[in-house]
Amino acid sequence: TTVHMPFSFVLLITASICSVTVAALSCTSTPNTGFPNDRFLVRLYNVSSVGDCCDRCSSYQECFKYNYISDSTASDYKSCYIWGINANVTTSSSSSVSGSVGRVSGATQCAGVQYDVDYTNSYLTTLRMAFTSDVCCDACANYPGCNAWTWQSQYRVCHLRAAASANTTRSIGNVIGTVSTHTQPAPLRTGKRGVGWYKSLACSDLQLLKGISWLYSWHVAPDATLVSCMSQLGIEYVPMQWGTRDINTLAQNVFTNTQHILGFNEPNFASQANMSPALAASMWPTVAAVASEHGLR
Repeated sequence: TTVHMPFSFVLLITASICSVTVAALSCTSTPNTGFPNDRFLVRLYNVSSVGDCCDRCSSYQECFKYNYISDSTASDYKSCYIWGINANVTTSSSSSVSGSVGRVSGATQCAGVQYDVDYTNSYLTTLRMAFTSDVCCDACANYPGCNAWTWQSQYRVCHLRAAASANTTRSIGNVIGTVSTHTQPAPLRTGKRGVGWYKSLACSDLQLLKGISWLYSWHVAPDATLVSCMSQLGIEYVPMQWGTRDINTLAQNVFTNTQHILGFNEPNFASQANMSPALAASMWPTVAAVASEHGLR
């Protein structure tokens, strides 16, 4: 077994005033083994070495395991297969090298992380849009009464629990863990980070999104559920004049307890607002007038 230490780097995007840090991860590799190739997440071509494949896996947040084709006679030579935690059984393969990444939750408050198992007790709530186990752990750390969590990689959902059960059960693709502290810095709100609200979302889903300061729902006013959610989380609702529909009643119906307004939604797409430049230009003065009347930007 060989251990590789890939690089660490910091990506700074000054225009958005944000930073993303990827920590160096250790990778183990075992020659002459592989995984079934029908369940991988991503296939990368022309990867120079198994160490490079390890580095590539480290750069994918959802990569826990990888498989590198080292046999020059194989049809997929120099391919790097990126796997989630669903790669559980290695097979004998003289043409490949398989390995895993020492990825654990990046949040310091997470402990007791285990893979391919689940707790047996009931959970407090379920949050969607949990794209990594780190996100699930962070959500638990910020959710009142949550001390244990389960992340289901297949569905990208996060179950929050009051406590870890005494026993666990085998559940392929799951990650579980506990929270050792609920001390969290307040999320930075710059006014730049917002989200589109789908009707299928719950207010608790927004707890997964750090620093959200505004949202929109493709309508000129929020429904009652959304008003309640905004009140709880202190989030600004931004109305949108979607297209030509109801533009003549915009002044009467627009949500005014806000500072901003959005214009036409993807007017160049037939499946969206579907407006020609001339039509959009002719309609824009109506939106501008409403914005001026209510002090919206």
